[in-house]
Amino acid sequence: MTNPDYTHVVLIIDRSGSMENTREDAQGGINALLREQYELPGKLTVTLTQFNTETDTVARMASKPLKYTLKPNGGTALYDAVGKEIQRTGEDLSSLPDDKRPSRVLIAIVTDGEENSSREFNRDHVRSMVDHQRYAYNWAFQFIGAEEAAWQGHDIGMAASQYTRNGAGNRSAYQAMSHAISQYREAPADMAIFEMPTFIEEGVNSAVGTVKKATATAKKTASSTAKRVSATAKSASASAKSVSSATAKTASAKTSNTVNKVASTAKTPVAVKAPAKKAPAKKAPVKKAPVKKAPVKKAPVTKKAPVAKKTTSSTAKKTAKKTTSAK
Repeated sequence: MTNPDYTHVVLIIDRSGSMENTREDAQGGINALLREQYELPGKLTVTLTQFNTETDTVARMASKPLKYTLKPNGGTALYDAVGKEIQRTGEDLSSLPDDKRPSRVLIAIVTDGEENSSREFNRDHVRSMVDHQRYAYNWAFQFIGAEEAAWQGHDIGMAASQYTRNGAGNRSAYQAMSHAISQYREAPADMAIFEMPTFIEEGVNSAVGTVKKATATAKKTASSTAKRVSATAKSASASAKSVSSATAKTASAKTSNTVNKVASTAKTPVAVKAPAKKAPAKKAPVKKAPVKKAPVKKAPVTKKAPVAKKTTSSTAKKTAKKTTSAK
């Protein structure tokens, strides 16, 4: 659980050579913003980083008012400045106990030029880091650029605001940002939305007026969404009650029927039948079917032909005598 009264603001300020023409206005706008925010109720810490070809930290997690001096020079290593500061801010906050961490975290970048000097980070890398911190930890990001430089914010996944590239435009940009931060800090932690206009008009009243309009629109949207969610929840609750009631009635009816049946059964005596004795089962004799033997056919015996007897000499003599006598 984070501290709902605590806001941490990170300002990433372009101090490249092109800022020389508007140095005093930009420096004055930054210091006015810091002074206003430290005077408001609620806990506030500020990290201020400036960049050109290199990135330097002016103040880190400062809980007391500070004064900034802008000294323009060098190129514009925009991606390196944003990538490094996201990493460092993550390390700063992760070192705190959960209940000591801020419930609102805002990272705001102000530049008057385009990326031309980064060596460690590129556009896609920075965009993935921005997306992760926004969706995982609900950080807010705002990119504020002079004229065409503003649209770099969309390339790295941030909301973008455009101001006029002159002294009055710089002052108006910081006035609009300060007012938006105040609105952000005043809102309940779970409904806090940081919102700035797409085009920042010059002049104090114009800048603040455009922020008020943007904030009002955001609140209406949030309120409308909350009402729809509430209505859906009520409808779901009513449906749940209806289903619960119907289920209860059905269950009650079933229980009543069951009780009546049980009561009815209890009134009617049930005769207990003596267990029937089972007669021993007789096994029917098993008749064996006679086994018929197949007749064995004997093979016919071949009769031997009679053997002619040899005529002996005595028999021949007897026969001769008979023949002679017959004569």
